[in-house]
Amino acid sequence: TCALPICATLKALPHKDQIRVLVPEGLGALLQGWGFTQTTEMPWHLSITINDVTITSLPAIHHSRRTPFDYNHAHWCSFAIASDAMRIYHAGDTAFGPVFEQIGRDYGPFDYGLVPVGGYGKNDAHRAVHATPEDAITIGAATQCTRLIGMHWGALSITGEPSLEPRTRFHAAASSHGYTAEQIHTLDLGQTITSRS
Repeated sequence: TCALPICATLKALPHKDQIRVLVPEGLGALLQGWGFTQTTEMPWHLSITINDVTITSLPAIHHSRRTPFDYNHAHWCSFAIASDAMRIYHAGDTAFGPVFEQIGRDYGPFDYGLVPVGGYGKNDAHRAVHATPEDAITIGAATQCTRLIGMHWGALSITGEPSLEPRTRFHAAASSHGYTAEQIHTLDLGQTITSRS
């Protein structure tokens, strides 16, 4: 079960029998219950190549729960997405931790890193599973990402920080790890960028 808008969006997608879905280990049945027939569960460090793009499931720092009775029955993860043209790291929903240095050593460098900058709130419970904007910059540097895109902020108010604060703090923290303003992006809802942006 899931009450978040993203769940309703996934359930409403047409042609779900034609969509290939790669999910963290333990979430295949959930997506199949929503009508997706081509699901592949990915434990950490599994790589799958589709049309010359290799997707690798990697660790993150979080937890999982869909009901009161299934705490940590499924995995959580980040992803490396690599082709001959570009290498992208998607940090997923995560807190900061030493695992990112290992990911950088073993799988980096990356052209782009999508890093979570919101949901940190004002207490340790939030910080245990969500990065601050400053943590996000550190994650990007540790995983050897040349450019960073801040995500996981602004669309849903889940932990009480002011809605635009993550963007401001993320950009302010960039120079501490040697990132320039041109290497840091936070997109408005619906905005797109290209690799030439």
